[in-house]
Amino acid sequence: MKKLFNKSVLKQSIKDNWKMWLAITLLLVIFTTVMTITAPNRADRVDSHPLFSEFSLIATYADMIFGLVGTLLIIIYAVGVGIKLVVSEIDKGTLSFELNTPTTRKQIIISKLAFYFISLAAMALITGIIGTIMSSTIDLPMAFDQLWIMTLGFFLFGVAISGIVFFASCWFNKTGKAMMLGAGLPVVFFLITTLANFDDNLSFMRFFSINTLFDTSAIIAGYTGQFIAQFAALFVIGTGLYVGGTVKFLKKDLPL
Repeated sequence: MKKLFNKSVLKQSIKDNWKMWLAITLLLVIFTTVMTITAPNRADRVDSHPLFSEFSLIATYADMIFGLVGTLLIIIYAVGVGIKLVVSEIDKGTLSFELNTPTTRKQIIISKLAFYFISLAAMALITGIIGTIMSSTIDLPMAFDQLWIMTLGFFLFGVAISGIVFFASCWFNKTGKAMMLGAGLPVVFFLITTLANFDDNLSFMRFFSINTLFDTSAIIAGYTGQFIAQFAALFVIGTGLYVGGTVKFLKKDLPL
Protein backbone atom coordinates (compact mmCIF):
# COMPACT_ATOMS: atom_id res chain seq x y z
CA MET A 1 0.00 0.00 0.00
CA LYS A 2 1.41 3.34 -1.09
CA LYS A 3 1.76 6.18 1.36
CA LEU A 4 -0.81 8.97 1.18
CA PHE A 5 1.82 11.67 1.58
CA ASN A 6 4.82 12.47 -0.57
CA LYS A 7 7.67 14.26 1.19
CA SER A 8 8.98 15.94 -1.96
CA VAL A 9 5.56 17.41 -2.80
CA LEU A 10 5.15 18.59 0.79
CA LYS A 11 8.62 20.17 0.78
CA GLN A 12 7.91 21.90 -2.53
CA SER A 13 4.62 23.28 -1.19
CA ILE A 14 6.49 24.70 1.80
CA LYS A 15 9.21 26.14 -0.44
CA ASP A 16 6.68 27.82 -2.73
CA ASN A 17 4.49 29.31 0.00
CA TRP A 18 6.53 29.87 3.17
CA LYS A 19 7.18 33.53 2.39
CA MET A 20 3.50 34.34 2.15
CA TRP A 21 2.73 32.32 5.28
CA LEU A 22 5.47 34.14 7.17
CA ALA A 23 4.33 37.56 5.95
CA ILE A 24 0.69 37.05 6.96
CA THR A 25 1.66 35.46 10.28
CA LEU A 26 4.03 38.33 11.09
CA LEU A 27 1.29 40.83 10.29
CA LEU A 28 -1.02 39.02 12.70
CA VAL A 29 1.70 38.93 15.36
CA ILE A 30 2.56 42.61 14.94
CA PHE A 31 -1.07 43.69 14.94
CA THR A 32 -1.85 41.57 18.01
CA THR A 33 1.18 42.98 19.83
CA VAL A 34 0.38 46.60 18.98
CA MET A 35 -3.31 46.29 19.85
CA THR A 36 -2.43 44.71 23.19
CA ILE A 37 0.35 47.01 24.39
CA THR A 38 -1.70 50.12 23.47
CA ALA A 39 -4.81 48.77 25.21
CA PRO A 40 -4.18 50.52 28.56
CA ASN A 41 -4.17 53.92 26.83
CA ARG A 42 -7.43 53.12 25.07
CA ALA A 43 -8.91 51.86 28.32
CA ASP A 44 -8.06 55.15 30.07
CA ARG A 45 -9.69 57.18 27.32
CA VAL A 46 -12.82 55.02 27.29
CA ASP A 47 -13.24 54.97 31.08
CA SER A 48 -13.00 58.74 31.25
CA HIS A 49 -15.53 59.34 28.49
CA PRO A 50 -19.20 59.31 29.54
CA LEU A 51 -20.40 58.16 26.14
CA PHE A 52 -18.45 54.89 26.22
CA SER A 53 -18.98 51.73 28.23
CA GLU A 54 -16.22 49.98 30.16
CA PHE A 55 -13.23 48.95 28.06
CA SER A 56 -12.83 45.22 27.42
CA LEU A 57 -9.58 43.70 26.15
CA ILE A 58 -11.28 40.53 24.91
CA ALA A 59 -13.76 42.68 22.97
CA THR A 60 -10.82 44.38 21.24
CA TYR A 61 -9.50 40.97 20.24
CA ALA A 62 -12.95 39.93 19.07
CA ASP A 63 -13.56 43.04 16.96
CA MET A 64 -10.12 43.52 15.44
CA ILE A 65 -7.63 40.66 15.80
CA PHE A 66 -10.19 37.92 15.25
CA GLY A 67 -12.56 40.26 13.48
CA LEU A 68 -12.05 42.85 10.77
CA VAL A 69 -8.26 42.65 10.30
CA GLY A 70 -7.71 38.99 11.14
CA THR A 71 -10.42 37.64 8.85
CA LEU A 72 -9.17 39.81 5.98
CA LEU A 73 -5.60 38.55 6.42
CA ILE A 74 -6.64 34.91 6.57
CA ILE A 75 -8.73 35.38 3.40
CA ILE A 76 -5.71 36.85 1.62
CA TYR A 77 -3.57 33.91 2.71
CA ALA A 78 -6.19 31.28 1.83
CA VAL A 79 -6.72 32.71 -1.65
CA GLY A 80 -3.06 33.30 -2.43
CA VAL A 81 -1.91 29.84 -1.39
CA GLY A 82 -4.98 27.85 -2.40
CA ILE A 83 -4.88 29.07 -5.98
CA LYS A 84 -1.13 28.58 -6.22
CA LEU A 85 -1.21 25.02 -4.86
CA VAL A 86 -3.28 23.47 -7.64
CA VAL A 87 -4.85 25.45 -10.48
CA SER A 88 -1.86 27.73 -10.98
CA GLU A 89 0.36 24.69 -11.50
CA ILE A 90 -2.17 23.19 -13.91
CA ASP A 91 -2.45 26.45 -15.82
CA LYS A 92 1.33 26.84 -16.09
CA GLY A 93 1.92 23.16 -16.88
CA THR A 94 4.29 22.61 -13.97
CA LEU A 95 2.07 19.90 -12.49
CA SER A 96 2.94 17.65 -15.42
CA PHE A 97 6.48 17.23 -14.05
CA GLU A 98 5.12 15.86 -10.78
CA LEU A 99 2.71 13.51 -12.56
CA ASN A 100 5.50 12.14 -14.75
CA THR A 101 7.17 10.74 -11.64
CA PRO A 102 6.11 7.67 -9.62
CA THR A 103 4.11 10.06 -7.39
CA THR A 104 0.38 9.43 -7.73
CA ARG A 105 -2.36 12.03 -8.08
CA LYS A 106 -3.67 11.09 -4.65
CA GLN A 107 -0.27 11.63 -3.04
CA ILE A 108 0.11 14.99 -4.77
CA ILE A 109 -3.26 16.43 -3.79
CA ILE A 110 -3.27 15.08 -0.24
CA SER A 111 0.27 16.34 0.39
CA LYS A 112 -0.72 19.80 -0.87
CA LEU A 113 -3.88 19.75 1.23
CA ALA A 114 -1.93 18.67 4.31
CA PHE A 115 0.37 21.68 3.94
CA TYR A 116 -2.61 24.01 3.47
CA PHE A 117 -4.43 22.70 6.54
CA ILE A 118 -1.38 22.59 8.83
CA SER A 119 -0.22 26.07 7.80
CA LEU A 120 -3.61 27.52 8.76
CA ALA A 121 -3.50 25.71 12.11
CA ALA A 122 0.02 27.01 12.80
CA MET A 123 -1.00 30.57 11.91
CA ALA A 124 -3.96 30.49 14.30
CA LEU A 125 -1.93 28.83 17.04
CA ILE A 126 0.83 31.43 16.88
CA THR A 127 -1.74 34.23 16.99
CA GLY A 128 -3.30 32.70 20.10
CA ILE A 129 0.07 32.22 21.79
CA ILE A 130 1.16 35.80 21.09
CA GLY A 131 -2.19 37.09 22.33
CA THR A 132 -1.80 35.09 25.54
CA ILE A 133 1.76 36.24 26.16
CA MET A 134 1.17 39.90 25.37
CA SER A 135 -2.07 40.22 27.32
CA SER A 136 -0.29 38.70 30.33
CA THR A 137 2.20 41.58 30.35
CA ILE A 138 -0.31 44.41 30.79
CA ASP A 139 -2.43 45.39 33.77
CA LEU A 140 -5.82 44.63 32.21
CA PRO A 141 -8.03 41.58 32.76
CA MET A 142 -8.21 39.04 29.95
CA ALA A 143 -10.61 36.14 29.55
CA PHE A 144 -8.06 33.57 28.37
CA ASP A 145 -10.66 30.84 27.94
CA GLN A 146 -12.56 33.06 25.49
CA LEU A 147 -9.30 34.01 23.79
CA TRP A 148 -8.54 30.36 22.99
CA ILE A 149 -12.10 29.61 21.94
CA MET A 150 -11.77 32.50 19.49
CA THR A 151 -8.43 31.13 18.34
CA LEU A 152 -10.13 27.81 17.54
CA GLY A 153 -12.92 29.64 15.75
CA PHE A 154 -10.37 31.66 13.79
CA PHE A 155 -8.76 28.44 12.61
CA LEU A 156 -12.11 26.85 11.68
CA PHE A 157 -13.07 30.01 9.80
CA GLY A 158 -9.80 29.63 7.88
CA VAL A 159 -10.69 26.00 7.14
CA ALA A 160 -14.06 27.02 5.69
CA ILE A 161 -12.64 29.84 3.57
CA SER A 162 -9.70 27.74 2.39
CA GLY A 163 -12.17 24.97 1.53
CA ILE A 164 -13.89 27.30 -0.93
CA VAL A 165 -10.56 28.27 -2.49
CA PHE A 166 -9.26 24.69 -2.59
CA PHE A 167 -12.44 23.42 -4.23
CA ALA A 168 -12.26 26.13 -6.91
CA SER A 169 -8.55 25.46 -7.44
CA CYS A 170 -9.24 21.76 -8.01
CA TRP A 171 -12.36 22.26 -10.10
CA PHE A 172 -10.99 24.63 -12.75
CA ASN A 173 -8.01 24.35 -15.07
CA LYS A 174 -7.58 28.10 -15.54
CA THR A 175 -6.43 30.45 -12.81
CA GLY A 176 -8.80 33.22 -13.85
CA LYS A 177 -11.89 31.04 -13.53
CA ALA A 178 -10.75 29.63 -10.21
CA MET A 179 -10.16 33.16 -8.88
CA MET A 180 -13.71 34.20 -9.75
CA LEU A 181 -15.10 31.61 -7.35
CA GLY A 182 -12.20 31.00 -4.98
CA ALA A 183 -11.40 34.66 -4.37
CA GLY A 184 -14.71 36.25 -5.34
CA LEU A 185 -16.90 34.40 -2.85
CA PRO A 186 -14.73 35.00 0.27
CA VAL A 187 -14.36 38.68 -0.64
CA VAL A 188 -18.12 39.04 -1.10
CA PHE A 189 -18.68 37.36 2.27
CA PHE A 190 -16.20 39.74 3.89
CA LEU A 191 -17.84 42.83 2.37
CA ILE A 192 -21.33 41.66 3.34
CA THR A 193 -20.29 41.10 6.94
CA THR A 194 -18.44 44.40 7.14
CA LEU A 195 -21.44 46.34 5.84
CA ALA A 196 -23.81 44.48 8.16
CA ASN A 197 -21.62 45.26 11.18
CA PHE A 198 -21.33 48.96 10.41
CA ASP A 199 -24.97 49.64 9.50
CA ASP A 200 -27.82 48.26 11.60
CA ASN A 201 -30.18 48.67 8.65
CA LEU A 202 -28.12 46.10 6.79
CA SER A 203 -27.81 43.64 9.68
CA PHE A 204 -30.02 41.12 7.86
CA MET A 205 -27.21 40.66 5.33
CA ARG A 206 -25.23 38.65 7.90
CA PHE A 207 -27.35 35.64 7.01
CA PHE A 208 -25.86 35.70 3.49
CA SER A 209 -22.26 35.37 4.67
CA ILE A 210 -20.34 32.37 5.97
CA ASN A 211 -18.39 34.81 8.17
CA THR A 212 -21.43 34.98 10.44
CA LEU A 213 -20.58 31.46 11.62
CA PHE A 214 -17.51 32.89 13.36
CA ASP A 215 -19.52 34.95 15.85
CA THR A 216 -17.16 36.30 18.50
CA SER A 217 -20.01 38.09 20.26
CA ALA A 218 -21.62 34.73 21.00
CA ILE A 219 -18.35 33.59 22.61
CA ILE A 220 -18.13 36.70 24.79
CA ALA A 221 -21.80 36.36 25.77
CA GLY A 222 -21.23 32.73 26.75
CA TYR A 223 -23.72 31.25 24.27
CA THR A 224 -21.92 27.90 24.28
CA GLY A 225 -24.47 25.94 22.28
CA GLN A 226 -24.57 28.60 19.59
CA PHE A 227 -20.86 28.93 18.93
CA ILE A 228 -20.29 25.16 19.13
CA ALA A 229 -22.93 24.66 16.43
CA GLN A 230 -21.35 27.42 14.36
CA PHE A 231 -17.87 25.93 14.76
CA ALA A 232 -19.20 22.53 13.70
CA ALA A 233 -20.77 24.10 10.61
CA LEU A 234 -17.49 25.79 9.66
CA PHE A 235 -15.62 22.50 10.02
CA VAL A 236 -18.20 20.55 8.00
CA ILE A 237 -18.24 23.17 5.23
CA GLY A 238 -14.45 23.31 5.03
CA THR A 239 -13.77 19.58 5.15
CA GLY A 240 -16.66 18.88 2.79
CA LEU A 241 -15.16 21.24 0.22
CA TYR A 242 -11.71 19.72 0.80
CA VAL A 243 -13.11 16.27 0.04
CA GLY A 244 -15.08 17.55 -2.95
CA GLY A 245 -12.04 19.29 -4.40
CA THR A 246 -9.86 16.22 -3.87
CA VAL A 247 -12.36 13.90 -5.59
CA LYS A 248 -12.69 16.32 -8.50
CA PHE A 249 -8.91 16.52 -8.90
CA LEU A 250 -8.55 12.73 -8.89
CA LYS A 251 -11.19 12.24 -11.58
CA LYS A 252 -10.75 15.26 -13.84
CA ASP A 253 -8.98 15.35 -17.19
CA LEU A 254 -5.88 17.47 -16.88
CA PRO A 255 -4.44 19.43 -19.84
CA LEU A 256 -0.92 18.08 -19.35
